[in-house]
This record gives sequence, C-alpha cells and structure tokens, in this order.
Amino acid sequence: MTGYERGMVINMNKQAIKFVAVVAAVMVCLVFYALNRGNNRGTVVFNEALDEVVAVVDGDELLVRDVAFYVAYEEGLVEYYAKIYDDENTGAFWNAFTNHTFFRKKAKQSVIEMAVHDKIFYESSRAEDIVLTKEEEQYAADALTDFWSDLSEKQRNALGVTKEEMGETMLKITLAEKYQTYLAAFYEKEFEEYSYTGEAYLELLEEHDYEEGDIWQRIKFGGVTLNH
Repeated sequence: MTGYERGMVINMNKQAIKFVAVVAAVMVCLVFYALNRGNNRGTVVFNEALDEVVAVVDGDELLVRDVAFYVAYEEGLVEYYAKIYDDENTGAFWNAFTNHTFFRKKAKQSVIEMAVHDKIFYESSRAEDIVLTKEEEQYAADALTDFWSDLSEKQRNALGVTKEEMGETMLKITLAEKYQTYLAAFYEKEFEEYSYTGEAYLELLEEHDYEEGDIWQRIKFGGVTLNH
C-alpha cells in the first residue's frame, strides 16, 4: 500500500469515527427531546389528579393520592444527591443520562415500583392477619411527624393530601415492612432480598398482576414538590 493509499484509509477512518460520534450525539438529543415532549404533552397537575388510577395491582386500584408519599420521598432523595453532585446546578443530576436511560425517568419508575411492592406486601400481611404493635404504630407516627415537618407549606399543597392521609400510607408501609421481615425469616433470606429491587421479590412479583395507568406518564416527576 502506498503512502497515499494509507493516508486515504486513515482519513476515511477519521471521517467514519466523526460520523458515528455525530450520529450518537444526535440520537441522544432526539431521545431527550422525545422524552421531554412526551412528559410535557398532556401533563397533569398532581394535586388535581388525586383520584386518577396510577396502577392496578391484583385488581386493586392505586390512586395518585396513594403514591403522594413516594413521590415526595423520591424527589427529596434525588434532590439530596443532586446537591452533592452539583450544588449550583442540581438539574444536571436530574437530567443525567446513565445506563441507557435518564436518571429522572429511572427515579420516577422507582416510585411506582416501591408503591406496588408495598401494596402487595400490605395486602399479604392482612391475609396473614399480621398487625402492628403499639410500638410499631408509634414508630410510624414518629416517621410521619418527621417527614411532614420537612415539607414546606408549598410542597404540602402541591401534593394535595392531608397529614392524616399520609399517616395512613405510613402505617401501610410499616405493615408492609413487617411482612417483608416475616417473609425473609420464613424463607431464611436477607431482608433486602425482598426489597422492591431484590431478586426474591422480583420472582414473587411474577405471581401478581400489575399494570401501570396512563396518568403516570402525564405527571412530571421532579416537578411536583420541586421545580425541575
């Protein structure tokens, strides 16, 4: 191969690499545009859609109001890490693209997954006649007090649920956790294996019917108790 030919090959390789890089950048931009376009089209206000069905689990409806705690909790958690990532521009963390998805979208999905997990375990605890002790009820009440006091008046209004409603959710979560402890002990597994991302739970989930409602895609996660 002559020097001229080698130069042509090198030049063509450079052009190919540049072309791939441009295409990749365009694809990321298109995905980002499509995601935001989908989120913004027909977006609903959270506190105006409280009685809409966000998911159906084993024939039982989960309403938007039922996931208010999870939304506030997950938005607060993401914002906490966003400030660590870049205190002056927390939006950078919210819009980060990792593991083939946007972090905002992944965190939003976690809300539904946690709510479904707790719904299944709460109903299972009732079927097994598992109840909370007075101490466990007090634990739930204390957790509610701490969580509610950390929310500003504006955030509470944005959620649209009362403290009493959120208290009911906290009791259900506590009962779900108690059932998770019972299940882990019964099958001699670690507690975390039955968390909403745990392998044992994901196997169990296959035995249940779960369908996400369309309304969930129209709620802007990160824009309920925060402004992202």
